[in-house]
Amino acid sequence: NTVNSQNGKTKVSSVSKFITILFVSIVYAYASALAITVYIKLDRCLKRYFKNEIVEKTVFFQDEMENSLADLQSVGNSIEQNYRILAESSAINKKTINSLCYNAVEILGADRAIICNENGIQLSDAKYGIIKNPDIMKDALEGRAGINFEKIGSLLYGTVTVPLMNGSKIEGALAVIKIISSEEFVQKISSTTGCIAIIFDGEK
Repeated sequence: NTVNSQNGKTKVSSVSKFITILFVSIVYAYASALAITVYIKLDRCLKRYFKNEIVEKTVFFQDEMENSLADLQSVGNSIEQNYRILAESSAINKKTINSLCYNAVEILGADRAIICNENGIQLSDAKYGIIKNPDIMKDALEGRAGINFEKIGSLLYGTVTVPLMNGSKIEGALAVIKIISSEEFVQKISSTTGCIAIIFDGEK
């Protein structure tokens, strides 16, 4: 009887251990499966979130660049209208040309303003800017306004060119230029988006 009793206890103990091990294994497997499922879902959600965030910030950056060009276009149109008014009263001379460039740079916020005659020769003083690429004036001298990005050295510029008219005659062209890759512009993007904004040269 004693032997049978001991054998019974041994069997019960073995069954208990088996059940305990089985239970722990099931719990471990369930926890592992749950952890993997949560990880996968979280990974997908985080990737989607950060992808959407990056796209949103990129769109904002593009919008700001377009807004900068739109502002620059307004400057160009304003100076062109003033030129037209002065031309109608035969008041175009070296002084008024420089006055127009002064207004564009000092009052309306352009970084540079350049006026040339119908042959592409610069008339405005160099202190308001110099034509480094004469081709930017070509369309304007043919009567077409233009909006472009231009890279000079390591800086990216937004350039607006407009024809300067006296009645129906093209007397010259105006270029107003704004530095897009300025520290001020980058800081504005950073502070608005909460991201670190860097404009790379593209050649380095």
